[in-house]
Amino acid sequence: MKPKDRIIVALDVSTVDEVVDLVIALAPHVGYFKVGLELINSIGGPRAVRLVNSFGGRVFYDGKLHDIPATMARSVSALADCHVDMFNIHASAGPRAIREAAAAKGGSLLLGVTVLTSFDDHECQQVYGCNVDELVFRWALLAGSNGCDGLVCSPADLPRFAGHPLLDRMVKVTPGVRPWPVEGDDQKRSMTPAEAIRAGADYLVIGRPITQPPVRIGSPVAAAKAIAQQIKYALLAAASL
Repeated sequence: MKPKDRIIVALDVSTVDEVVDLVIALAPHVGYFKVGLELINSIGGPRAVRLVNSFGGRVFYDGKLHDIPATMARSVSALADCHVDMFNIHASAGPRAIREAAAAKGGSLLLGVTVLTSFDDHECQQVYGCNVDELVFRWALLAGSNGCDGLVCSPADLPRFAGHPLLDRMVKVTPGVRPWPVEGDDQKRSMTPAEAIRAGADYLVIGRPITQPPVRIGSPVAAAKAIAQQIKYALLAAASL
């Protein structure tokens, strides 16, 4: 992959015009576009996917599916018909639901969501009764052993997987990547692009730092190019070790 192909731009917008403007500008400079809940609930998931595809973009469908096994199978079949490149489900849906999703995924990459990057240990204890590190590893194993191709997790969680025979070879997609500070940030376990790549990330999900970059950075295209350079240097440094 080229460095730019590792960037997934989060289309955390709600209108067709915003999608069109961002995809036209950024498609030559990034690998994928994330269609998430805001866009899915604003204009509809299949419509959003077709829109991104029509302007040359590839799609990571961030629907975070979580339901009973039969419903998961039917939902994933519908997604496969939309020809998304990758999509995710919650690992907490359980082994049967994950296996049903894996059987219905077609040619798409199936990613298991572990613990949201907005969670810290305190919130994780409140909700799940254990710390982040323990739960991420448990759900990663559950996802990997039941048919997921990859994981969605914080880049801070990646060192925990290093050297594990199953988890090490899975695709790693990491939100919570911050090349520069973001006002009102809700990410709690974040890293820079270079840090995430060095930790083992394959793809970086980045939203506002690209779609709403600081004035000193310039346009979304300038932001994407700057991040691709950071990734390039991190890959070169890793290769020289």
